[in-house]
Amino acid sequence: MLLEARNPVCCYKVGWHHKTVAIKGSLKIDRGQNAGILGQSGAGKTTLALMLAGLQRPCSGKVFFENRDIYLIPPSEKKRFFSRVQMVVQHPQAAFDPRWIMERSLKEPYRLHGLKNAGKKIAQLLDDVDLGLEVLSKTPGQLSGGELQRLAVARALSLGPDLLILDEPTSMLDMLTQARILNLLLEMQKKSGFAMLLISHEAEIAAKICDHIYKMEDNRLFKV
Repeated sequence: MLLEARNPVCCYKVGWHHKTVAIKGSLKIDRGQNAGILGQSGAGKTTLALMLAGLQRPCSGKVFFENRDIYLIPPSEKKRFFSRVQMVVQHPQAAFDPRWIMERSLKEPYRLHGLKNAGKKIAQLLDDVDLGLEVLSKTPGQLSGGELQRLAVARALSLGPDLLILDEPTSMLDMLTQARILNLLLEMQKKSGFAMLLISHEAEIAAKICDHIYKMEDNRLFKV
């Protein structure tokens, strides 16, 4: 089993109030599989995604990656985990520093992980997502939402992850761009064999690409 979550509970503070998102249920994703999580806004989908990605520590419950509790992974191994599990957020504008040109943003994962030949690898990724080298000299504000989402996908795939978590990756895009992004993901999955977890409120989109689907209602997670 690649990833498994068991009744994760998130506790956080909003202003003066403490809020708890207790997700009752389990989720499993195997290698190369596509799983979907459906639910309305406010159901707790993004909170769950952050816990699965190792970005929001649960106050109870467990999240396992290859049978290891991801929140017990020693600091010396954390960087390796974060290279293997990548997340694409709903708003691509929030994924990039607005002050940086895209070349710097795309090279950052390689710098952080001490990897070489970033320029060559980025050129190949841009070709994979059907973008030209001219985007490298632009800032996020100079690019469209579709271009930014394709760049977010390219950056997420730059380290060769085993799991890609997609939080409403097409909700801000028009229908044509949605189709292009989804087809792009499926094509790249065939090349690399990574698993995908798609979080959405659109059942039709999830049905097209997912092997199995979970639903969230009132913080309950169950398989459809």
